[in-house]
Amino acid sequence: GLFFGAGIAASYAGPASLLAWILLGAMTVYVAMCFGELVAMFPKAGGVYEYAKQSYGRFPSFMTGWVSWITGNLAGAVLLIAALDYVVYVFPDIFPEEHAATIKLVLGIAIILILNLITILGVEASGALLGVFSSGAILIVLALIFRGMLEVQVSNFTPFFPYSPVFIFVAFFFIVETFFGWDGAGY
Repeated sequence: GLFFGAGIAASYAGPASLLAWILLGAMTVYVAMCFGELVAMFPKAGGVYEYAKQSYGRFPSFMTGWVSWITGNLAGAVLLIAALDYVVYVFPDIFPEEHAATIKLVLGIAIILILNLITILGVEASGALLGVFSSGAILIVLALIFRGMLEVQVSNFTPFFPYSPVFIFVAFFFIVETFFGWDGAGY
């Protein structure tokens, strides 16, 4: 989401997609503060399931927990497919077109099985892998920022609104995945 969504959002909203980043960042901070209050009020594992249970009862919390789990897994699957599509596109010699679908399927299943195996190994193994993935993502983002700072051309920001300002909200859709994950600490 972080790497693919930014480019797609910019293709819809142009430089104004920066406003989507700022607005989503502000909303995320606000929601994070709400979650912080909820964690302090209900210091139990369970995240959104526990908060919904305290507010609305068992059945709504059951549905909230399942919807949260399903959407998280669907988003992960969509991002995995997008990443595999990109890998196949970038390395056409390694992944010939006639075998691309099979290779993506096998790679996708292998990645999901490996991640589930690590989950089965326990919290320590999952936490270590999360640390590796998070560190890698942060290093890549910092490398892009520092390299990109040397290439900024103010002329690229004019016009700031090449399309209707409504497309800022379309850009939200493509970058919102970047702001997910922090809420998982409540689980």
